[in-house]
Amino acid sequence: MPWYVIYTKPNNEKKISQKLIELNINAYCPLIEEYRQWSDRKKRIQRPLFKSYIFVLLTDYSAESARVLSIPGVVRFIWWLGKPGLVKEKEIEQIKNFLKEHKNSRIFVETNVSKGDSVDIKTGPLTGLSGKFVSFRGKKIVLELDALRCRLVALAEVSNSCNDTEA
Repeated sequence: MPWYVIYTKPNNEKKISQKLIELNINAYCPLIEEYRQWSDRKKRIQRPLFKSYIFVLLTDYSAESARVLSIPGVVRFIWWLGKPGLVKEKEIEQIKNFLKEHKNSRIFVETNVSKGDSVDIKTGPLTGLSGKFVSFRGKKIVLELDALRCRLVALAEVSNSCNDTEA
């Protein structure tokens, strides 16, 4: 079964995800933890990885989409080339693995990679995905992942000894 992507009103992702689960609709809103600094304190919060997006697993799109759209805060389904945007189960699992292991993950990039080169991710939670190398500045690497239609930005460590490009 494919995962569909819904677009939500800003800052409603967690609330809508919870409502979908209460309605027995399998929903996934990837969250990342970060520290936020206020004038009087520092607090660890969870925020959505993809702003205004939630993944939903529907067995019958035509029958269940109306139920999803009836939830306050859901704006619409994301469409791609005239059809509802689909995300494969493998890609959802890779996002989950990335978020589970990202604190311990290290990214290695061959230093002679040029802008536009195809890059296969050989190690880490996104193993098996391929993308296009966009940029590398300091310790930040940007890859475009066609399968997820997004850019992945990560802190990277440069290794001159890599024979293959690894990320």
